[in-house]
Amino acid sequence: MATHTGHAISLKTTPAKAALMHGGTGYEQYGPVAQAGYYSYPRLTTTGTIEVDGKIHQVAGEPVV
Repeated sequence: MATHTGHAISLKTTPAKAALMHGGTGYEQYGPVAQAGYYSYPRLTTTGTIEVDGKIHQVAGEPVV
């Protein structure tokens, strides 16, 4: 949860699709000594609350194709 006086955000995300491995393997080579892994979830179902000026709003969303 992120908060600031009168404002807050609390969200829960659930993958609606499997993780996507960048470059097919999920790894990128940076020269002969460095390698990094990258993946992302391209579609997330989201629920939670957002507070704006002290007023709490329920939010929910489904991925749009």
